[in-house]
Amino acid sequence: MSQAKVDQHKEQKKNRKQLVKKKRLSAIYGRIAGIIVLAAVVGWLGYSAYDLYEQSQDDGSLPTTVCDLTAINNFFEELSPDEAE
Repeated sequence: MSQAKVDQHKEQKKNRKQLVKKKRLSAIYGRIAGIIVLAAVVGWLGYSAYDLYEQSQDDGSLPTTVCDLTAINNFFEELSPDEAE
């Protein structure tokens, strides 16, 4: 080995505890950030699902449709024979 490599190895060995500690902290911070993001996504999905459920359960009745049938009734009255005459 050259002297530069030997010096580099000694420097790494001297700082090995600090490097290992730094890597562990980095891994822990990464996990914490991942858990926070995962909790936010799960919370958002849960809230969205609950909101959709509440919207579907607002009044509990079926939707109604209004239709004006006066034109049809008038047509049938014109077709039917007059019983009064």
